[in-house]
Amino acid sequence: LPLKAVSVTTTATASKLSFTRTKLTTHQQKRNVRMSGLFDMLTGKGGEGTPKVNASSIYELPNGTDVDGNEFDYSSLKGKVVLITNGRRGEGDAQQYEGLVALEKKYKTEGLEILLFPSGQFGGQELANNADIKKFAREKGFNGTVMAKGDVEGANATPMWSYCLDKFPGGVGWNFKAKFIVDREGNVVNRNSSSAQDQEALIKPLLKKEIIRTTTATTTTTNKNASEKERDGKSTPPRKEA
Repeated sequence: LPLKAVSVTTTATASKLSFTRTKLTTHQQKRNVRMSGLFDMLTGKGGEGTPKVNASSIYELPNGTDVDGNEFDYSSLKGKVVLITNGRRGEGDAQQYEGLVALEKKYKTEGLEILLFPSGQFGGQELANNADIKKFAREKGFNGTVMAKGDVEGANATPMWSYCLDKFPGGVGWNFKAKFIVDREGNVVNRNSSSAQDQEALIKPLLKKEIIRTTTATTTTTNKNASEKERDGKSTPPRKEA
């Protein structure tokens, strides 16, 4: 081959090798970030530096901010079962959204509320602004509360996540990898990293507690009224005149 042709071929080969090397390096970096996140979740390292919040229930937490920039009063959740999860906007997590939508449709009328906290802390995967995050969630059919994008662990964690991580310590680890369940009294009673589809078995017993309590109260009132009527029916007979 002419010298010029050899030079062009060599340059092209070198460029190809450089591109392949760059691609591998990027892949390795992403893998390292992911493994680091999972390590933090397992060891609790990722949760270090998260401030503690003094509250006896989620109802006493400072107001949060939703995706539209409005204040969200956590006391508005009184009497409801709440599922809290971190997350992000991305087709790779479409199944998580499908699970959340299914739960919402099935149990919303029974008192279930879902709070989604978008965060860009894990691999920098959430780069969108609040408007785009909300648009994506609604397009996926999720009508629950989407909170403003922010940190879910570390020094700048939102009060809600500071509170939840204080009750169940440990790094969050990755997107959709920390889910907290709150009972009808505002207590954080469960933490898990299962998929959205697997939350139903954990939520159903808490939803039924209100039904049981209401039924018991109704039964007690009915029995009380019956006893009062029975007592009133047994009035003292009139005394006979001599």
